[in-house]
Amino acid sequence: PTPTPTPSTLPPFPQYHQSHWKLLSQGAEARLWLIPQFLSTSSSHSSSTTTSSISSIPAVCKERYPRKYRHPELDASLLKSRTRAEARCLARCRRGGVKCPTVYGVDLRRYSEVHNYSACLFLEYIEGMTVREFLEGRNFANGAVSESEGEEEEQGVVDDGKERSNGGSDSPPRKKTKTENGGVGLNANGGGAAATVATDPLALTVAAAMGNLISKMHNCNIIHGDLTTSNVILGKDPPPPNSINDKWSPSLTLIDFGLASQTGGAKGKGGSAAATASLAGASSIHEEKAVDLFVLERAFAATHPHSEALVKEMLRAYKADSFTGDSVLQRLAQVRLRGRKRDCFG
Repeated sequence: PTPTPTPSTLPPFPQYHQSHWKLLSQGAEARLWLIPQFLSTSSSHSSSTTTSSISSIPAVCKERYPRKYRHPELDASLLKSRTRAEARCLARCRRGGVKCPTVYGVDLRRYSEVHNYSACLFLEYIEGMTVREFLEGRNFANGAVSESEGEEEEQGVVDDGKERSNGGSDSPPRKKTKTENGGVGLNANGGGAAATVATDPLALTVAAAMGNLISKMHNCNIIHGDLTTSNVILGKDPPPPNSINDKWSPSLTLIDFGLASQTGGAKGKGGSAAATASLAGASSIHEEKAVDLFVLERAFAATHPHSEALVKEMLRAYKADSFTGDSVLQRLAQVRLRGRKRDCFG
């Protein structure tokens, strides 16, 4: 259950906070409130008797609250600029056909010497589970073993202290190898969990849908900045974990654009200098998109071990729908090399 907010543990409530608001989460950037009755709609039916029904539309309030350790004027400026930038990125994605929450309203109150108000962004409430919860649920239902269990099985150790035969020989346990996308996997002789994820058609379908969704966002020149499987909502109810349905198509929604930014390249007109600037701008855009994908790759490797097949399917779908898929994936290979150098040498 969500703990009851108290003045000692949380900043003051928003100026229009009501008792029926529910605190969903609080992070370093903002607080997320669920408003069960944000909008009300009424419908009437004309017949022998006229009846009307009122339905409420829930919403989410993303509140960026003041920080006491910052100068009040600087704090107010940062809260407003970041909230305004997130709203603009969401609106641009909606115009480009990207599934993301609808912006219902923005509240940016002016700073005064007496009060420094929160900056609030009112968004559409998206029901469903995250892609992370979906993948973890399917792996558990399909009998995928955890990394610790897999290591015990490889080494032939059981609870009663007796050794289990390891392939009929006294050979040492198999070593883990570094995968292409930075994850950790087993060598060619084993890996039960890897086979489970790779051969799950529904998981591959969701990965392809993620690639399509991210490519649409990048086609709008929007960089998310925090792509993880926890920031993608699976809206349509999936089939049971132990079933396979080839006709099921996932409905994915991107959320949490708090670190998002807009990019755009200048078109070269009037000489070689302008053309050179245009090429430099395009290269910078490809770099930012590649880093966006690299962050998602690392999130897969850290959160979903043995998910190399899912990442490969996601990148395949991304390349198919992206306007600049070839250039972005070429730059992604360079970003991977830089990431490996940082891991090796610090």
